[in-house]
Amino acid sequence: MVDFTQDERLQITQALADGLSDQAGADAPALVGDARQIFCQNWDVVKQVLSFLKPYLPAPIGWVIAGLIAAGDILHGKIC
Repeated sequence: MVDFTQDERLQITQALADGLSDQAGADAPALVGDARQIFCQNWDVVKQVLSFLKPYLPAPIGWVIAGLIAAGDILHGKIC
């Protein structure tokens, strides 16, 4: 299992909240307890979208996406 420090969890949830705030008005305190749950529930959809986009992007970006997918799969396997 991967253990994140409280600061790391707050940083992750703040980044998520910043990304969602334009659309949903989310704020970090509302998401602090749910970051793991959000990742676990949505990883398959995120992975599918990244896999769909990969062939349409330049090769270096595709390589980064492949790395993100591999890292996400590993993290998903460890925490979900």
